[in-house]
Amino acid sequence: MMNIWDKLLNLDRRFIYLAVFLAAIIPFLFPVGLEINPTQEVISIYNFIEELPEGTAILLAADYDPQTEAENGPQARALLRHMFKRNLKVIIMTLSQDGAALAEMLTKSIAEEYEKEYGVDYTYLGYKPYPSIIILSIGQDFRISYPADFYDTKLNDIPMMREIKNYNDLAAIIQIGGGNVSNMWLTYAQERYKVKLALAVTAVSGPQYYAFLQSKQIFGLIGGLKGAAEYETLLESEYDRLHLHKKAIQGMNVQNFVHILIIALTIIGNIAFFMKRHPKHMKTKG
Repeated sequence: MMNIWDKLLNLDRRFIYLAVFLAAIIPFLFPVGLEINPTQEVISIYNFIEELPEGTAILLAADYDPQTEAENGPQARALLRHMFKRNLKVIIMTLSQDGAALAEMLTKSIAEEYEKEYGVDYTYLGYKPYPSIIILSIGQDFRISYPADFYDTKLNDIPMMREIKNYNDLAAIIQIGGGNVSNMWLTYAQERYKVKLALAVTAVSGPQYYAFLQSKQIFGLIGGLKGAAEYETLLESEYDRLHLHKKAIQGMNVQNFVHILIIALTIIGNIAFFMKRHPKHMKTKG
């Protein structure tokens, strides 16, 4: 006759799948509001944007694609909302060939939330190939690589771009993506032109950029969905004012519950395994 430990070790895997499903769907449908404490590297970006004078120009490089949208998308939305809240002049571009449509949809939707006017409050430059060349050329003049914007309007015909020539006219660059493109922004923009740079990267890429944070080559770092949730927490009053859904915070609730379940199942499985091997159990079974 099987005892409780044998039953646990022989549990039908479908019950485990059901438990994972419930752990994901319950906090999704009924948010539990787990506390999220923003880290200093995220607060640094928030404070930097918060302290910029209205009308200051800033570059948002949305260099991510559909594969990382689940992490980078919430980061981009939170950052752009904060920039529009502060009435900054935002230039949006992408060096990801698969991310041009994502960046355009992001820009249009959030601009509508804040009733921002294209060409006056923001400009979308779109995608260009050869990242290192593009990053270097912008240091001289945006018009070298972007004689016109994404909609084929000449930059000199865009009101906000008439006074913006290169990095010297920007308060900072915030790059979203990670990987090789982030490294290129570090090498060809920050190191070459000494521009202020912050990064928003995927969770798996985050650890490699802490060295650049410590050396002050970047002034802030948003890592993965957790970093996006931290930024949403800092902007919570703004999300509430606009009745916006905090997707990163909700995603972190789901992720935390699933992780807790997996840890619990691992512990229970190990206890059952060692109890089954216990001499007393083996003797009773014999």
